Amino acid sequence: MHKHRLGRISVAAVLAAGAVPAAATAADAAGTSSQAAAVVCKKVDGKEHPYTFRTPGGPGAFVYLNVSGGSHKGAKVITYPWSGGRGNETWCLEQGRDGYGWYFHPWDKRSLCLDVPGGRYKKGQGLVVWDCNKRKNQLFDTTIVHTDNPYTLITPWYSNLKVHRGRNAVGSQVSLWPHINTHAEWR
Repeated sequence: MHKHRLGRISVAAVLAAGAVPAAATAADAAGTSSQAAAVVCKKVDGKEHPYTFRTPGGPGAFVYLNVSGGSHKGAKVITYPWSGGRGNETWCLEQGRDGYGWYFHPWDKRSLCLDVPGGRYKKGQGLVVWDCNKRKNQLFDTTIVHTDNPYTLITPWYSNLKVHRGRNAVGSQVSLWPHINTHAEWR
């Protein structure tokens, strides 16, 4: 999969309340992103707000990208129904080095990152949160897929696999999967 520099193509995440941080994309377009940006959340009326990632579904059927049992090192990343915006179901993003990709940080523990354990990019590999180390197994890409019902793909930067919710939407560990289907769609 050929990766592109953010800001030069239309790459953003369709999120419940907005897109990838405008400041990060604008900084890249201006050519000032040679070093990774600080961990940011979207700003609304001067206040910081986290991002949410949910799967498609009808009312009451949505599940969100969540950290099982709260954000702690080694915790599984799962899908779970909305439970009031607690820190383990909301995320902040940090742009990767040289403007490539994103590090996903749980809102309540920004020293952790979404992680592919041991860099094992294989079908069914479950994701966790781990101490941020800026290695490639913590760098993810987001791409809008334009169809009648647009959605976002989240993929590890160095892999053609997609971030995929499990068969059972509630409490399933989020894993990597080789093909696109409704389980790989995020809004």
